[in-house]
Amino acid sequence: RHFATGAQRAVRVAMTTAFGVSPATVGLARFRDIHPAVKLFVREMGTVDAQDALGREEVDLALLHPPLDRVDLSLSALGVEPLDALYRPDLYSLCDHPTLADLLAYPLIWYPYSRAPRLTTRFLALSSAAGRAPDIAAEAESSLAAIAMAAAGLGIALLPRSFSKIGAAGCAVRALAGAPLYLARAAAMRTRDGADPVLNSLVDCQRDAFGVSACAATEAPAAETAPPKAPPPA
Repeated sequence: RHFATGAQRAVRVAMTTAFGVSPATVGLARFRDIHPAVKLFVREMGTVDAQDALGREEVDLALLHPPLDRVDLSLSALGVEPLDALYRPDLYSLCDHPTLADLLAYPLIWYPYSRAPRLTTRFLALSSAAGRAPDIAAEAESSLAAIAMAAAGLGIALLPRSFSKIGAAGCAVRALAGAPLYLARAAAMRTRDGADPVLNSLVDCQRDAFGVSACAATEAPAAETAPPKAPPPA
């Protein structure tokens, strides 16, 4: 059915919600301009589902957040995105650059483990190192839901910076000191497809959109494989 549109080829892309409000969309539009004969299909899904979809050959390239469990995929790094705190200043008091330990004194809005297993594991490890277990007041299935929950006063939401820029009426945003929580960004494809010129062109468009050099993009995002050190308790 793809070829019924007149396209010579279809490229199927999976991307996480965070990529949907990032420069990734500019990169996708640029790719479409360069390759008008290629039909581009984009699906939103989480990192776990995206890497599995690559393995099942349901998508050709995925924009996701390493580290990954699969070893048959090649990654091109696209930088990192810190998580910020979005909150109601009439309910919670935070300094300009709070530490994670500062946040742990308040109810927090987080995400189900199944949506972000690696990030959740790191968050819990950093919280333990800071000397306090997090008080999870609500779990959000998406960052947009987390924004709505924070605006309603259910707690402090931890959001990728691209989402915290969206904001909400009556809410403030604070960058965490030392950026202890972050998402690594990468484009992933099956290793055996590494010589595919169309897929490589799509990766190049993503590098340009994120301002990442080709040299940096070929390096695996190793910083994500081990959690950064936690800030000292306040």
